[in-house]
Amino acid sequence: MWRFSPFDSKILKRIVEELEIDKRIAILLVKRGVKSSKEAEAFLNPDLSYLHDPFLFRDMKEAVNRLLKARDKKEKIVIFGDYDVDGITGTSLLIRAFKKIGLDVSYYIPHRIDEGYGMSIEGIDYARRLKSSLIVTVDNGITGNEEISYARSLGIDVIVTDHHEPREVLPANCLILNPLIDELYPYKFLAGVGVAFKLVEGIYKTLNIYDEVKEFIYFVALGTVADMVPLTGENRILVKHGLEQINNNTPESIQVLKNMAAFKNHIKGQHISFILGPRLNAAGRMEHAKIAVELFITDDKNKIEELASKLEALNHERKEEEQRVFSEALECIDDDIPDFIVLSANGWHEGVVGIVSSKLTELYNRPAIVLSIQGDEARGSGRGIDSFSLIDALHYSKDLLLAYGGHKNACGLRIKKENIEMLKKRLNDYVSQQKLFEQVKSSINVDMEIAFKDIGDNIVNMIRKLEPTGFGNPAPVFLTRGLQVESLPEVIKGKHIKFKVKGDRKTFNVIGFQKYNRLKEFNKKIEKVDIVYSIASHDFKGLKTIELIAKDFLIK
Repeated sequence: MWRFSPFDSKILKRIVEELEIDKRIAILLVKRGVKSSKEAEAFLNPDLSYLHDPFLFRDMKEAVNRLLKARDKKEKIVIFGDYDVDGITGTSLLIRAFKKIGLDVSYYIPHRIDEGYGMSIEGIDYARRLKSSLIVTVDNGITGNEEISYARSLGIDVIVTDHHEPREVLPANCLILNPLIDELYPYKFLAGVGVAFKLVEGIYKTLNIYDEVKEFIYFVALGTVADMVPLTGENRILVKHGLEQINNNTPESIQVLKNMAAFKNHIKGQHISFILGPRLNAAGRMEHAKIAVELFITDDKNKIEELASKLEALNHERKEEEQRVFSEALECIDDDIPDFIVLSANGWHEGVVGIVSSKLTELYNRPAIVLSIQGDEARGSGRGIDSFSLIDALHYSKDLLLAYGGHKNACGLRIKKENIEMLKKRLNDYVSQQKLFEQVKSSINVDMEIAFKDIGDNIVNMIRKLEPTGFGNPAPVFLTRGLQVESLPEVIKGKHIKFKVKGDRKTFNVIGFQKYNRLKEFNKKIEKVDIVYSIASHDFKGLKTIELIAKDFLIK
């Protein structure tokens, strides 16, 4: 079902008149939640001056003072990070930012399989062996009540920087920076690296060197896009400027990663998701995330080359394992697809189940959890869809779980093998209570209907004003009806299709990702097709091309 999402025509009229902008871009803004001309101006011109004051976090002043005290007294600090891209970039950002102002800093990241997510006793004991008196968490800690209590019993202070949902009882005797629990902090969707960046903002602002925080902003772009938090508000500002830094003043580590991937174009948000992010994530998935952290914190070019080469090899290993698990997962799904997909098996690599759940979500437009069974327990990850909260669904099922955490769009969990079937039933029962979900899973939101004659530089430039696009700020989706199919589809990499369509004397290539199963709908008698699509523009050595990325189509 194709659905035109409603919008407030009064807000639209006011934005068009006050900003004197094209009505089409105003429609796109209003459909993305913009409610005033001021918000529209900030959206179209995401300047760093629109960032919120870091001291709106209630514990920011105390956290900054504690770190500056550590500097003055030459205390040892340990950054306790996480093994995904968000945690890796946040950890690397704090290490570089802290060392720049003279702090004595080390780091610890748990092993994904041996220790699992979050603070661990092993990590705290590591800090004790280093004789550290302060731990700063990145992308974790908000549910580490017992671990923080243990650290405090050893005389180690803790500053938590996190963006995940808290438990009913917050950790005690520590400082916490988390927008979800700070009523005064206006933006709630920062990634873990974004919260870490706000801490650096607070320190550098106090030291009157605020302008120098800009050199770390590329870390925020990488971690924010990879963690699938909404690209709105502060996230949009940080990602836009981070991408500019990556492309205009490329850090050596990212340049080498690009070279390894044989990628020569400008990096956009989707390239973080599909090129840089997977290589960084491969470290924690297949071996240890410290490989990626070391890549970012070293200035030795030879070491950077060596570490990037290692990540490339691990990424190839990850892709092979991921494809195996994904293929086996597809075999577990019959024609009666559940509203909430929960799959489990022995032998599925724990490091790739999160990617597989993401691919299932993309393919079926349903939330999905994929579990790796090990003995009498299983560990896994889940991915969600728009207008549906994974973490709320897990709250509903918490009596079945040994541990869980995450946020609206992604989660991790641990469960007894014997409870998996009950979890499937519980989650699908929960889904059936969500009336909005029935609309979301079966429909595609269309921004507007346009004619082929409208596709050109103007609409491409309009789309670019909305970048970076991604979760929470999707690329615009258009509908054009009655197009002529100029060529039958060719198959790309065994799972995608490509064909040509014509309308208004214009012809464009259409790419249908993961649309191989629609191939049978085409035949030589096809006359017309309606297509729902987004627009991809390319500029290679001065040659500009436009492709249509098909979301859906109806053959007539």
